[in-house]
Amino acid sequence: MGIHNTKRRDKVSLRASAEMRARTARGIVEAVSAATTELQEVMSRDPKYPATESAALTALANFRRRQADIDHAIGEYLAWLQVGGVKRGAMAAALGVRPQTIQRLLAAHEATATARYVDLHRGRGGVWTVERLERLPALETGDDAA
Repeated sequence: MGIHNTKRRDKVSLRASAEMRARTARGIVEAVSAATTELQEVMSRDPKYPATESAALTALANFRRRQADIDHAIGEYLAWLQVGGVKRGAMAAALGVRPQTIQRLLAAHEATATARYVDLHRGRGGVWTVERLERLPALETGDDAA
C-alpha cells in the first residue's frame, strides 16, 4: 500500500529517515521478541507437560508489561517516518488507529518527529541524532550603568 499523504522534505531529512528505518524496525522486532519470550516458552511446551496456569498467567502479565517498550519502539519508527515526510494522518489511516493514538506514540519522540535538515546530524555508526540549533540570545536593552 503506497502512502501518498506525504510532505516534501529536504535531502538530509530523507536520507536520515531512510537510514534510520532499518535500525528502528529492528527495535520494534527486538521489543516484540523480548515481550513474547515467555509466551513462546508456554507455547512450545510438550502437551504432556504443559506450563502451569501460574506460569502461563505470568507469561501473559509480563507480555502486557512489555507493551510499553513495544509502543516506544513503534513511536521512534513513526518519528523517523515523519522526518521523511509521512503525515500523521496518513500514519493513523495506514495503521487503522485514531490520530490521538499516533500523537501518544510520538510523544516521547517529538524532537525527532519535528526535526529537519539543520537539526539532523549523522553520528558514529551511522546513527542520526537530533540537535536543535540554539537560538541567539535576544539583545538586552536597558541601562548598563549600575
